[in-house]
Amino acid sequence: LFAETVLDEVRATISHLPPSHSHRDPHELIAELDLSHLAERHPRDLSAGERERAALAAVLVGEPRLLLLDEPTRGMDGTRKHRLMEIIDRERKRGTSIMMATHDVELVAAWADRVVLLGDGEVIADGDPHTVLAGSVTFSPQMNRLFGGDVLSVEEALAVFPGNKTNFP
Repeated sequence: LFAETVLDEVRATISHLPPSHSHRDPHELIAELDLSHLAERHPRDLSAGERERAALAAVLVGEPRLLLLDEPTRGMDGTRKHRLMEIIDRERKRGTSIMMATHDVELVAAWADRVVLLGDGEVIADGDPHTVLAGSVTFSPQMNRLFGGDVLSVEEALAVFPGNKTNFP
């Protein structure tokens, strides 16, 4: 983030678009990302989660066809994280392809359509969240720890996440 205000940062993206390129209204996008009260603040004065949302606003205003996101929910509480993922999911439904790097297993379980698990620069697993999480010795124990003492099946664990779109037989 380089501009003097959050609003200027979003407008800077528009200024770099070709005149014929469509874009979203910066004020509406800032409001959608719960940043209206911070629109005139300098981005460096924002919290980590607010900076993530401001950066996302600056990208989304240009209506990208592809979003590359690196830990987009970093610094956010559960409510903000869920709200942000609803916005990202809405972008996906609008036709935007989304590639996200994250260590957040809960987020992956609730929102991902496809998971590629990397280890030492190699693909360890690739598939739908159910297959990858159920088949991973790394994540199966972690999923069980997330929910306390009783050992849950992956299906049971995934079912408790709000927004989970995975259907199991």
